[in-house]
Amino acid sequence: MRLVFERAVPSGESSGPAGSAGAPSDSTSAASAPVPLGTSGSDNGSGPAPVSHSRPPSAPGPTSTIPPPAPTGGSPILIPDDPERRRTTSTPTSTEPIRPRSLSEHYLEQPDAGEEWEGSEDPLESGLQQDWYVDLGEASGLDTSPDTGMLSPPNVATEEGASFAMVVRRAAEVLDLKLPTVPVRTNILTEVLQPGVSTSELLLPFNEALTDVLLGTWSKPSTEAPVNRTIGRRDRPAPSDPSFLTQHPTPESLVVQASTSRGAFPSAPPDRESKRLDQLGKKMFSSSSLALRSVNTSCLLGRYSHTLWDMVAQVLPQVPEGVRDTLTQAVKDGRDAAKFTIRCGLDTTDSLGRAISSSVALRRHAWLRSTGFSGDVQPNLMDMPFDGSRLFGEKADSALERFKDSRATARSLGLSAPA
Repeated sequence: MRLVFERAVPSGESSGPAGSAGAPSDSTSAASAPVPLGTSGSDNGSGPAPVSHSRPPSAPGPTSTIPPPAPTGGSPILIPDDPERRRTTSTPTSTEPIRPRSLSEHYLEQPDAGEEWEGSEDPLESGLQQDWYVDLGEASGLDTSPDTGMLSPPNVATEEGASFAMVVRRAAEVLDLKLPTVPVRTNILTEVLQPGVSTSELLLPFNEALTDVLLGTWSKPSTEAPVNRTIGRRDRPAPSDPSFLTQHPTPESLVVQASTSRGAFPSAPPDRESKRLDQLGKKMFSSSSLALRSVNTSCLLGRYSHTLWDMVAQVLPQVPEGVRDTLTQAVKDGRDAAKFTIRCGLDTTDSLGRAISSSVALRRHAWLRSTGFSGDVQPNLMDMPFDGSRLFGEKADSALERFKDSRATARSLGLSAPA
């Protein structure tokens, strides 16, 4: 029996000689020019399949030294109930006690002169006296079912997961953070599978500095720029970076050709199409919310790292002179790296806040498209500030009440009511 192997031909190559059926035709090869990211170009069809950044799970072999993957931002943080480890995690004493400081204190770099936070004031100047907790699914009524991908089942029965939990607890002790805990439901059959794990989950409070950045990007959801230009100029991609970092996917698809050959897109049934748009907005919101929780953890650990370097700086006078200069430079570099970690977290929060604004605007459009409101009313309702909990908010209700009163007043005076 003879085996025949065929070589897979890439999309850009021809599987036959010139002019054969394998050669791409002119109609399919012509594609619209790439649209840079951050611009408001309209796509009439779906682009190529999105690039997947997830790696397939692979369990290391018995001789592998690679630790298991850490839990994602959506997984609850379980604290191992180890008395011996608890005794070793007390705050070290020093001659000068270190006062925990917030993310927004003076050591955190402010934007350079002339730079502005688009759509808001400097988020480090004002602080909101409210606690936003990581458990967004319970606090805001989000759908936390497995289909939405908001929360993941606990999976920290690993050495790396336990180590991460201890680092978070240690950081909370040093930074004087009150971490709320909730009981974990256990089962007599499964409790033996995770020995040494306590029956409590640790929740990280969402920092108010990140909340300030978010509220600044939610002032006008439908007209908010998709990117912060100041951040875009600072974090410019290199010429060798992948194209998806700078350009939108081009609509190279037979679906696009089929839709454009019929002229304008036909109007879909309002209820069915509105439901699809609303579900798409929910998916965007869930993904951004999960990323915010990861950013919050990263900022907390960056602040904790800065505090650790402060502790090292206190013992520098006791270090021998031969290594003091090297250690002093290491302390300076460590502090700077921690500050830039927090700054990157704030910048990422700004971009995620704009993504949430886009998802809110999409869901508002899905609800408004079948209301019958006039063309002047819908844009105003689309651009009402988003408060983080209600899709439209109280200002939208007040605007509708005023519009309703104006129509009633016009009718009582015998005038034509506004459409």
